[in-house]
Amino acid sequence: MANSCRLAEQLLFTTLAQSPGWLEPLAYILSQQRVLEGHPLPLPTLINRLQAEIVGPSGASTTLALHPEGYIAGCVSLGPLHERPGAGLWLSNLWVAPALRRQGLGRHLCQRQVQAAKRQGAACLQLYTQDQSAFYAALGWQPARQAIIGGRPCTVMSLPLGDQSA
Repeated sequence: MANSCRLAEQLLFTTLAQSPGWLEPLAYILSQQRVLEGHPLPLPTLINRLQAEIVGPSGASTTLALHPEGYIAGCVSLGPLHERPGAGLWLSNLWVAPALRRQGLGRHLCQRQVQAAKRQGAACLQLYTQDQSAFYAALGWQPARQAIIGGRPCTVMSLPLGDQSA
């Protein structure tokens, strides 16, 4: 975790709504990631989804970690899942620049969104992953079920956030 703290101290954390100039670079990164994961989404569709965060109440929020050298170091989204409308809050689009992986940034980004979900009064978060179950399990996420999402088998995981009434 010491590496995480040092790396996080170097980065600027913002939201897409606060920094809309990052929309197209972020859309490109996420588009490429979706291709690698086997469920591509046309770039214009992704841009429209991200644009909805900026101009309207989409219910989504993407946190960006910006490197001082002027690039996106990582990102993660929190909001309704387009593939499963009405299914509550989901963590999605976790991505860390390859050169910065295994330094705790992914963990840090997830923790920021978990805290945001708690502030919104969410009782539970969900996510799906094809091959990162161990990473999320180490953060306290629990496997909920197996599913086919985007035509690919994946594990749906959940994270209980505790009693929000206290």
